[in-house]
Amino acid sequence: MADPQPELSALLRALADGDWHSGEQLAMRAGCSRAALAKRVARLKRDYALDIAATAGRGYRLAEPLDPLDAEAMRDALRARTDTVTVLDTVDSTNRWLLDAPPSADPQVCTAEMQSAGRGRRGRDWASPFGRSLYLSVSWHFAHTAAALGALPLAMGCAAADALEAAGARAVGLKWPNDLVVDGGKLGGLLIEARGEMGGSFRVVVGLGVNVYRHAGLDALDQPAVALADCVTGAPPARSALCAALADAMLAGCARFAEQGLDAFRDAFARRDVLRDRPVTVHAASAWQGIARGVDPSGALLVADATGALQAVHAGDVSVRPA
Repeated sequence: MADPQPELSALLRALADGDWHSGEQLAMRAGCSRAALAKRVARLKRDYALDIAATAGRGYRLAEPLDPLDAEAMRDALRARTDTVTVLDTVDSTNRWLLDAPPSADPQVCTAEMQSAGRGRRGRDWASPFGRSLYLSVSWHFAHTAAALGALPLAMGCAAADALEAAGARAVGLKWPNDLVVDGGKLGGLLIEARGEMGGSFRVVVGLGVNVYRHAGLDALDQPAVALADCVTGAPPARSALCAALADAMLAGCARFAEQGLDAFRDAFARRDVLRDRPVTVHAASAWQGIARGVDPSGALLVADATGALQAVHAGDVSVRPA
């Protein structure tokens, strides 16, 4: 569930610039006592794992400045796509929040400064520190069958990669089925969840996590990782503008996929496919090696086995690693 604490949100935004702020002035602005302010700072440090210095005579200071998400700016930027944009400070998972939201409001966008239970594919944890990355989800209704939706991660990857490159990232590749990579390091990942609806349609929530700034959690991932700040010239764009651009691209991609399926994205995916013609190890019931040969019309990875025969590998069954 979301953690609605407006007093903490206001204090965070007052401290976001990374400068020293007088405790007396912060308390006056918040309409609380100095003791109550100190408790709020302690909650920020405990609940959001933020490094906040406190020094007598100087006040409080964030160790690293934050670029808070601007809810109104995002709603304005996405007005042509959706009337429902939710921006949270904390949530267990933006995907889960949208899955529980009323479907009648779709298409919707949900983003948060921090996730307490972020997940990747196959149930892996996703490092989600406060304000260092982007965590966003969009919802859409598809008339497709469940099998046809198997190619949706590839389409969403193409949409997200285009938006990241437009924001200044260099040469974003796609690692089947759901990773965005730069120079061999993971920049972001997708998680797609669907629920069947009456009439045979599917309500789909597409979640995207993008590392914007480096943080300690990147070192704990099971593969090399990069942040957008490592992949652009100068500073990354404002997180609100980047989040809105990604959400816009994903919603546009959902509409295009609904009309044309994977055909609309196959050439784009082929250009970004970092596994194509490379040796890979397929980890299924038993591990075997082959050469990746692109994807089939359903989005399955085609791998040439030792005999040269093409085997279709489905995302739900295996994990794939470059050999």
